[in-house]
Amino acid sequence: MAAGLAQRFAESKFIFEVGMMALILEHAKNFMKQTESRTATFDKFSKSLDATIARIKNAWNEFDQSLYNIKVKTCRDILPFQPTTSSSTRSHNTTCDKMNADRFTEQELKTFADKLIRGTLSAINQRFGNDSRIVIDNVSMFTQLNDFEDDEVLMNPLLQLYCKPMHYEHQGVDQTKYERTDEPLLSFQKLKNELPQTRVIVDSAINDIARRNKNDKKKEDVCLLDITKSIAMHAQYLVPEWFKLYQIITTLPIGSNECERSFSAVRRIKTKLRNSLSTTALETAVKFAILKPSVTENDLDAIAKNFYQYPGRAKARNITMYVKDNEEHSDDDID
Repeated sequence: MAAGLAQRFAESKFIFEVGMMALILEHAKNFMKQTESRTATFDKFSKSLDATIARIKNAWNEFDQSLYNIKVKTCRDILPFQPTTSSSTRSHNTTCDKMNADRFTEQELKTFADKLIRGTLSAINQRFGNDSRIVIDNVSMFTQLNDFEDDEVLMNPLLQLYCKPMHYEHQGVDQTKYERTDEPLLSFQKLKNELPQTRVIVDSAINDIARRNKNDKKKEDVCLLDITKSIAMHAQYLVPEWFKLYQIITTLPIGSNECERSFSAVRRIKTKLRNSLSTTALETAVKFAILKPSVTENDLDAIAKNFYQYPGRAKARNITMYVKDNEEHSDDDID
């Protein structure tokens, strides 16, 4: 049995399939890492997906033929030679004969690669099919607002959804039905009135972002998050309804990874030995653990000074503070 498994693993087709799948899965892993970024939005997700599909289609050209030949030769060199007996019901070919017969031309390998690539792309299309594409396209419209007419923008399905009342129905375990209707999140009339001004502001935001980055960015390279930040800094009071819409579509979750990070951070921070943290302290610690902001020495000094200015905090936490006066020790006193 062991010899049969060794022979199976040493087949050139099996080695080729493993190499191709490793190449394809590497691209898929990079795509997942990119989409799990905290700044990932639906328009970025769409670009990452298209780029990954294009890379997978090119997997055959990236496949290292020389490395494949080396691995096949190595497997055949170390594979044990085990001739079969005449009374065996198995094939009378020896292992070496099978290995010599197990040779494929480059065209045959390309056929195997095309089959693997088509299967992978089919799985991607099933996972991110037409419905997902419709949602992504509807979101991406707001990064290229000036490329569409007013009627096209105002009839966007997502915009229409948030301008209608939200009705919920729920049936409890006691078979009681609960219903609730919430007010629309956005006002369609306000969005319509603010649209001309929003076009000017979005176009200005795209130009400002390109100028700030000191390169000629194309419009499709500017993401929703960049536009939302620009509106928040310069125009949130000019187009409040559109600013609210951009906040909503920017925070639409792509996956559940952010929630999972939050729960994991809570489990790490709030333990049995540290279970008396206040809600504010726990929230701050979790945000710090998830966002991982860059903290400089100046930031640490500012935090320490702020803590020192309120001695009651240290007393409440049973902390003794020792303050060193740097002015008493000059550089001349140090040997």
